[in-house]
Amino acid sequence: MASRGPVSVRVGRTTTIASIKATIAAALRVQPDQFTRLPVGAGASFIAALQHGQIDAGITSQPTIGTLVSSGQAKILVDLQDAAQST
Repeated sequence: MASRGPVSVRVGRTTTIASIKATIAAALRVQPDQFTRLPVGAGASFIAALQHGQIDAGITSQPTIGTLVSSGQAKILVDLQDAAQST
C-alpha cells in the first residue's frame, strides 16, 4: 500500500474491529484484506511506530491523537467516535 502520510483514527467504545477495518479500507481506497492489524501499543509506542514507519495508519485515542495532530505528524482520517455516539 502506498503511504499517504501518517493518519490516526479516533474510535468510540461500541465500534467493532470489523467496522473499523472496513471504514479505514474505504477511506484509503483499498480492500480490507490489503492491510493487517499490528499491535503497537498506545501513547509513546504508538507515536514511535508512526515515526519509524512501522504503521501507515492507526487506531488510537486521546491524548495520543492530540499530540500527533497538533505536532503535524498525523491527521485524522476517520473519526468514528462521533458516529459511535450517534448510534
